[in-house]
Amino acid sequence: ILRTKQKHKAPDLGKRIKPFMLWSGVLENKGGETEFKIDIPEFNGQATVLAIAINEDSIGVNTKDIVIKDDVMIKPSYPLYARVGDEISVPVRVFNTTDVSKNLSLTSQHTENLSLELNQTKIIIPAKSSNVIQMRLKPKKVGKATIELEATDGSHSVIKSVELPLHSPYALSTKSFKGISNQSKTFTIPKAYQGAKVYLNLSDNLIGALRNDLKYLISYPYGCAEQTASKLSAIHFAKPFLKEEKLLQNTKHFTRQGIKKLDNMQNYYGEFFYWEGGANISAYASLYAAQTLLEIGELREDLKKKTLKMLKSVATQNGNYQGSYNKFHQLYAAYILAEQHQLSKSTANMLYENKVYKGHFLATFYMAAILKSLNEQAKADTLYRDNTFALEQYAYKTYGNKTGNFESNVRDMLLHFIVKTKYFDKSQEDLEVVQKEISNLHSTQEKAMALKAISSYLGQPKDSKIDISLTLNGQTDKYIKPTLLEIESITSDTIQLTPNHGSMSYTIELVKNLPKALKNRLSTQKPMSIQQTFVDAHGVPVDLKALRQGDKLFSKTTLVNYGKIHHVVVNQKVPSCLTVVNHKIQKQNVRFKNQNIELEHKEIHDDRVLHFINLADKKVYNKGLKRDISVENRGVIYTEFVVSGVGTCQLPATIAEAMYDPQINDYAKVTEKIRVQPFEAMPPSKVTQNASIKREAKALVQELYNKEMNSNTALEFTKFFHFPLTTYFKHTSFSKEALLEDKQKYFKAWDKRIYSNLTTEVVSYTKDDKKIKVGVSFDYKLYNGKKVLQGKSHHLVTVMKKDKALLITAIELFKK
Repeated sequence: ILRTKQKHKAPDLGKRIKPFMLWSGVLENKGGETEFKIDIPEFNGQATVLAIAINEDSIGVNTKDIVIKDDVMIKPSYPLYARVGDEISVPVRVFNTTDVSKNLSLTSQHTENLSLELNQTKIIIPAKSSNVIQMRLKPKKVGKATIELEATDGSHSVIKSVELPLHSPYALSTKSFKGISNQSKTFTIPKAYQGAKVYLNLSDNLIGALRNDLKYLISYPYGCAEQTASKLSAIHFAKPFLKEEKLLQNTKHFTRQGIKKLDNMQNYYGEFFYWEGGANISAYASLYAAQTLLEIGELREDLKKKTLKMLKSVATQNGNYQGSYNKFHQLYAAYILAEQHQLSKSTANMLYENKVYKGHFLATFYMAAILKSLNEQAKADTLYRDNTFALEQYAYKTYGNKTGNFESNVRDMLLHFIVKTKYFDKSQEDLEVVQKEISNLHSTQEKAMALKAISSYLGQPKDSKIDISLTLNGQTDKYIKPTLLEIESITSDTIQLTPNHGSMSYTIELVKNLPKALKNRLSTQKPMSIQQTFVDAHGVPVDLKALRQGDKLFSKTTLVNYGKIHHVVVNQKVPSCLTVVNHKIQKQNVRFKNQNIELEHKEIHDDRVLHFINLADKKVYNKGLKRDISVENRGVIYTEFVVSGVGTCQLPATIAEAMYDPQINDYAKVTEKIRVQPFEAMPPSKVTQNASIKREAKALVQELYNKEMNSNTALEFTKFFHFPLTTYFKHTSFSKEALLEDKQKYFKAWDKRIYSNLTTEVVSYTKDDKKIKVGVSFDYKLYNGKKVLQGKSHHLVTVMKKDKALLITAIELFKK
């Protein structure tokens, strides 16, 4: 599974701002002076000239600032980037720095992936003055756009060019197929993935099926201790099998840099901080980093000594360390030492006699492996035999990172497989079980351990000889050696692979930016869900279709989880009309603080904000079950923006994903686009009036549904409606009497009603007749003493101004 690969990293599509720097080289000094002519690139502004003079006795340095300006200067206020589907108004200020008036003609050239319109092409600018014209930009295709504006007065011209990154408004989606087969396989391309880019890897050894997981690990954008160790481990164990791979050409450099990074993360006691520059120790991640470094070898002696000393301290529970280690960590540290022939027999005997391994099945396997490494054959075999079980059992019950040890049923199965294969029983049947789980690799731990497990099983590689026919895009080709293919676009409905003899190992990956439907509600059925609203400085929801340039607004992202979920990334892509407020740079007070969020790390980029967070496990005691159970835990993240651009801009979905298990994910998409008017175009009073009536409509709808949940008196509902209702679900012209009868039946059928996660959103607003359509979504549980009915409802409620009051005129099912 490669769905999370590069998802949170922006593509390199050029740089909008390019400073220049020129070096003269060493110049000969004749008579105490020298001359250097500079061909200045397209630039207007202040530059600094730095001169360094050297003779036999001394060195001298001096600088001077110079102002560079053309007679005519073009200054467009481009955004830092744009997204396909945007329609952006760009002011272009043209300066005349001369003492005479200029009659200028403006023209433009641009790449085909955007359209551009100038509202004026002929302008007259008085001496020492400037004028502003408007440019309309419409990005059409993802990529690097180039724009050139030229101003000419008939005899002279000046050109202003820029590279503008054009990003997708969608998240990267991936569909993958992987496995091993000795028979022909046909893969049907989902309709949504027509035109997707294809990565296809063919091999005759199993590690070929994991090749893209190696690519995932190398390109994974995050760099904590566990992830860095996973990258290093994957390269170390896969390298012998992929000597010719372009992917591994720079493995020596990467390994060196990874070791250096972990070295910088090591504390005084030999442990490894979880984040570079941080202060927290994750016990398992620190031990895992130590294990990886020792397996790679080629370490500085001081790094190795400190690492071994730390492991011995943890294994014996004697010595100094910063982290908190339990008995499982104690056994894990001893196992690492045993694999390096650094564990004393006295320590091993102490662990065995005190039964430190009790309580965790992996610790038991590690203890058995330790005994085997010390030639305690009988004890090792007995301990392993009495506690082992079939690897297939790991698939019966899935679980994730429950205790902070990055565990999952698949990761633990792979560790079991490694111990069993290396110390007890190498089995082809076990290998086949592992093969079946290759499609269920999600976390960095799982991917790295799969590469380690398979490469450990295969031993030294042998020459690959394959004979596979590939049919794709109406063409059949034959491949007789391991191959990695990149096809820019898939046009056929299927991909067919046929091994002409022997077996084949394959990985097929379809990658495409795909749109997501509007969705903005929390769930009681998912382990994690998110909801997003945009509010002003008073916490009042803003109208994203009526923003003004210069406004401040705040994204309020609410996360709900059930059970502990560590290492979650919240990826909020930023519309090109907005600019993130970075309080670390601007040193301003934060208007809203995050609520119930453990923030590990935060990254602010031009086009996105990444929050790395932990979600706590909130528990309450259940009298019926007589134990604590996980209940809803709710947290809120705020991000401040300034409305900087004018036009219509795409609003991408905000995504939350568990980094170590991408299957735990959710997204919120409030609307497709935001609209921004110039500062002077919309009086604040008008904006406030429009926003106010929408807020009142949403509040009315929320009051109605809260009343329906808590009241059993039908007469209390008539005040909300204007009769007859034009639509009431399947009925039209619905009278007051009919509504009262309907409510009485509903309350009688279900005497207890619970509505949760109730959200409202303004779907449309017509100013002329003051008609607001409000979408309402909620989870429901209905009780009548005999049975329980639960599910989700989506209604569309029409609210109108009637006799100076807002009243409901229709309720129907909301077809989202």
